[in-house]
Order: sequence, then C-alpha cells, then structure tokens
Amino acid sequence: MQGGRPMASQVSDIVTLDVGPLIQVLTRSDLDLLLGDPDKVATWCSQQLRRPLEERPAGLTAELDTPRGRAELLLQPELLLQALRVNVPGKMNWWRDIDRAVENRWMKNYRPLRSYQETRKMLEQHINANLHEWLHDDLPEMDAASVDVTAGLWRRRLQQLLSGDRLRTMYNAITGWWPDRWKMTPYYLAVDGTDSEGKTIVTPTNALIRRFICFQVPVSFQKRLRNAY
Repeated sequence: MQGGRPMASQVSDIVTLDVGPLIQVLTRSDLDLLLGDPDKVATWCSQQLRRPLEERPAGLTAELDTPRGRAELLLQPELLLQALRVNVPGKMNWWRDIDRAVENRWMKNYRPLRSYQETRKMLEQHINANLHEWLHDDLPEMDAASVDVTAGLWRRRLQQLLSGDRLRTMYNAITGWWPDRWKMTPYYLAVDGTDSEGKTIVTPTNALIRRFICFQVPVSFQKRLRNAY
C-alpha cells in the first residue's frame, strides 16, 4: 500500500512491501471464499465511505473493487470482522470455527515451552556440535572446501544470534512493534516476567526456533535439528 516502495522497520531483518500487486491476483472465487457475499460487503463499504469521515469504520478509505480497498479490508482484522459481522454473519461463524480448529492444532502439536536459559543452552550446543561430520553423513558428495564453508557459515550465524543480548533484544523488539491483532504471539513467545529495569522478558517457543532453523540452517541439517526440538 506504499506504491511498491519498501517501508522502514524497527526490526532490521524485516522489510514490509506493497501488497497491491498481490491483492490484484485475487479472483471472484477467492473473494467468495473470504467474504461469503462480496457484493453485499462491497455495497456496505460504499455506504460507509459516503458517511462523514468521523463516522466511518477506522481504516476504510477506498472502494472494495480497488486494490487499496481490498487490501484495507483483508489486512485489517477489526475492519474485516466488522464487515462480516454486519453483512455475512454466517461466514463470520464459519471463520470462527476454522480459527478454533487451527488453535487446537497449535495447542496439540507444540510441546510446553522451554525457558530462555534452556533455549540458549541448546543453541550453544549446536555451535559445539561436529558440523563437518553432519555434512559428510548427510551430503557425502560435498567436497571438503564446501563442507568448511557451510559449517563455518552456520556456526557464525549462531554466534551472531547468541552474542551479547541479541537473542533477548530480537524478541523484545518483535513484541514491542508487532500489534498482534491475530493473537499469535503466545504461539511464538512466552513472557517470563520483567527484569530489574521493568522490561519484559520473553522466551522463544519451539515454533519460533523451528522457523529459525528453516531459514538459517542448511537443508542437510534440518532433519537432525528438528529431532532435537
């Protein structure tokens, strides 16, 4: 929604991009699935846009038949829920049932959270593991030079993550800037309490560690590392 330009982020590893081109890919069938009755929702949006600015639903500035209007409706939970609640309550109940089923799967699939200290200790153990042996076992065709480069890269990335307060700072930054209107934070972070300065202390869940593994670890290691979690 920013003309295709990257937007600044408080977390240096994350960049927010324009969703307009992606929204334009949505078909009529997609909107039927998401909204139940797109025509009725579109009419409601038009009616709201004719009201005085102070009386309109927050975040609604464009018609639903425009990329901006679709992005506003689909990416703002409060606005989307209001539109469904007023116009298509049956679809609202349908999505609520899906949310409940997904929540139950999350609760069932992920084990109790490790403490921050336990998580850090496990990552430190991976630094000390024999990464060369792992690579030779999983990718015997890899030459010695490639083994050295790959093992060194993985070890350096772990060292960067564990250096100083980087691990805690990363999670505090995420919880500080992310509004979490979809209520997903409990599945990724657990609040341990506060430190001596009153700052919130959070612990990464197993789900977040898995995401780190998927994006930062060579594919050959992923099966072994997942077993550890």
